[in-house]
Amino acid sequence: MSEETRLIHAGLHADSGKPKATTVAPVIQKGSTVLLPNAAALYEDDVYITYGRQGLAAHDALKDALCSLENAIRVELYPSGVAAVVGAMLAVLKAGDEVW
Repeated sequence: MSEETRLIHAGLHADSGKPKATTVAPVIQKGSTVLLPNAAALYEDDVYITYGRQGLAAHDALKDALCSLENAIRVELYPSGVAAVVGAMLAVLKAGDEVW
């Protein structure tokens, strides 16, 4: 696939080439309250949506598109710039390291 068309195809099913959703853009989902079967489900991020800032259809579509555009294996989204910087630092620093 040419570089010019990768963005257009990001977010499509690789096997069928059809959109993952039936709408042009991902649906807007309100995430103020998410119902879970029990308290343990709060820690099962791969199975359940745990809060409105993560795991919704729009987030998944954005992550898929960014993976495609950057040829990445995985993408993480953060709610703020500070959270992104801390996430990057935690990925490379270990106990006892100093940051100047």
